[in-house]
This record gives sequence, structure tokens and C-alpha cells, in this order.
Amino acid sequence: MAWRVFGKRFVTADFGSLPSVYQPFILDDNTALKAIRANIIIYNDPVFTSVSMRIYSNDNDVPKVLIAQSTNSFTKAQMHTEDNALKGLYFEFNKVPLRGGDTYHAAIWLSGYTGDADSHVGWKRGVPDPINPEGVTVSFSTLYRTPFDVAFYGGRL
Repeated sequence: MAWRVFGKRFVTADFGSLPSVYQPFILDDNTALKAIRANIIIYNDPVFTSVSMRIYSNDNDVPKVLIAQSTNSFTKAQMHTEDNALKGLYFEFNKVPLRGGDTYHAAIWLSGYTGDADSHVGWKRGVPDPINPEGVTVSFSTLYRTPFDVAFYGGRL
């Protein structure tokens, strides 16, 4: 049985001073953020040095100020050895205090990245989910507006 994954393709210009691809999030409680898990898509053989995760403050629904960067990163060799891969990465943080009810932005950060339509890295969308496909009907027009596949780990402050 074949299945597909859908995501947002990163282009080289996405990694300027502020990210252009990000996932806004609001936590219910004051939280010490310990980790974020995200699924990364590798298409063909893109060029990059490492991948990490960053957290930004919010300003009118876009990232503004860098709050924290993951304490770990992954090299290309750690992510895949073959062209075309889907890799779940666990980005660790040093118990970053985040206020419940405030909006923040999680952003994948690729250093040394060069990507195009023929060879790129992407961030997997949350649906469709080949692991739990039941009960979700997504049209092609709404697919690319779904949130990214991301999970947050931490403890209440």
C-alpha cells in the first residue's frame, strides 16, 4: 500500500533574519518547554549543513524576536542516507519558560541550505496522516492550509 506525505517546501530565501515558514502555537498553561518533535521531509538530495528548531515571540501573527533555539541540531548524515526520506526529529530546549495564552511561533531552521523544486527539505503537514487515516476528509484546496505535524513537550510552571 502506497501513501503520500504533504508538506511545505522550504526555499533558500526562507532563512533570512526571520523565518517565513512557521507554526503559531498557544499553550494552555505557563510551561517550561523541554522539546518539540517535528517530521521533516527530504526530497532528492538537498544541500544543508544542519537543522534545528527556533521559538519566536509574536507580533501581529508573525514571528518577531528569537526567544530560544534548540540545544541540539541534526546533520544531513544523521537524518538520511537515501534520497527521499521522512524523519521525525526531537528538538530539545533548556526548559524555556512560555506564558500560557500567549502566541509563539515554532520554526525549522536550516543552516547552509540551498533548495529548489527538484531537491529540497519540507515540513510535513499534520494531515493526511497515514498512521491514523480514519475520520479525516481533506480536499486538495484545504490541504496546504492545515497545521504542520508538530508536538510540544514540557511541564507546567
